[in-house]
Amino acid sequence: MTRRNVSGNANASGSKSLGLNSDGPPSSLAPLHKLFFFADRCDHLLMALGSLGAIAHGLALPIFFFSFGRLAHVLGSDKDLRHMYHSVSKVALDFLYLGLILFGASWLEVACWIQTGERQCRKIRISYLEAILRHDISFFDRDDARTGELVSSISSNTLLIQQAISEKMGVLIHHVSTFFGGIALGFATVWQLGLLTLATVPVVILAGGLYAHVITGVSSKTQKEYDKAGNIVEGAISQIRTVYSFARCSCSSRPEPQDTAWKSIAIVGPSGSGKSTIISLIERFYDPTSGEILLDGYNTKSLQLKWLLSQIGLVNQEPALFATTIAQNVLYGKDDANMEEIKLAARTSNAHDFINQLPQDYETQVGSRGVQLSGGQKQRIAIARALVRNPAILLLDEATSALDAESENVVQNALTKSWWQERQLL
Repeated sequence: MTRRNVSGNANASGSKSLGLNSDGPPSSLAPLHKLFFFADRCDHLLMALGSLGAIAHGLALPIFFFSFGRLAHVLGSDKDLRHMYHSVSKVALDFLYLGLILFGASWLEVACWIQTGERQCRKIRISYLEAILRHDISFFDRDDARTGELVSSISSNTLLIQQAISEKMGVLIHHVSTFFGGIALGFATVWQLGLLTLATVPVVILAGGLYAHVITGVSSKTQKEYDKAGNIVEGAISQIRTVYSFARCSCSSRPEPQDTAWKSIAIVGPSGSGKSTIISLIERFYDPTSGEILLDGYNTKSLQLKWLLSQIGLVNQEPALFATTIAQNVLYGKDDANMEEIKLAARTSNAHDFINQLPQDYETQVGSRGVQLSGGQKQRIAIARALVRNPAILLLDEATSALDAESENVVQNALTKSWWQERQLL
């Protein structure tokens, strides 16, 4: 199959034929022959050679046991040592030939099936990715189309397909060959014994089917959990500053902040003058190379880092939201907050009204990095997350830049009139 065959319309039909529905989870299982949709002439040749190798590999086991039986018969029944030596040598030579054939057959089976599996899965990955990229932007706003899940789907799902159409397919043919070869050899030698062995087949099939059913269910659940874990890790790493700033702990020996009057400090300057750098130094994202950052007379380097961060609320110019509900995003500021505290923080940040207008209000999913919300809405939720923890120090790095004039005025008035009469605002 040429490069042209794995692009364009072939990609969509190829993805669907494999059960890789880029619109969401597959609606049905793909039949076995559809797994080889992307196979070209070279792949067909590799699969044919691999199948021959697997068949020969599978037949080797019943032949080995048959030869071993001959050897045991010779050793137990032949009284003439010279004749026994000749017979044993003949059987040993058969074992040598069988070993050489087994070596070549097993190499052919593994090498050919793995090679064709890699070739076909490379085309599947290209086709699947191109099918995803052809979607409208609205597709990527869905909860089941998050970046972590899509990346996981491209990597892990195609890996499962590769395993199925490569070495596992060879192993399947190998064991089927062993089964039928053993049955045929049994009927050819002692048909009564072959008939007895055949009677156990239904039990084996039932046990295998039950095992496959259980494994399929477990694998499905495992994949869903991997997707969730991937989203969490991706969000944590991509928004590391936000995660870092909301770290907390309990510390029995911590300095008590001195009682000070409410203070509001504004730092102004052109772009690149170091406004955001000052906030990074206060948060101890970085430590100063010279000079000191003091909190109530204490050098911040001498304070326990987790305790220091628990005293600070941070809202960046670019709001950082995680792929979960609005309520859960606010709870990142204070994980033991109740619903009343969440709503109070939302009212203060002027977010409560628009949240109530959403279909699921506080349980609405915001999407990856808050893609479901506007810039102003994301900013107000980020402010609510900082307010809900009732920090001693609130750092706003142009936090209201994405708000309209009315919302900005409401938020600023709320900050100056409600909670912050004994707090410090920067």
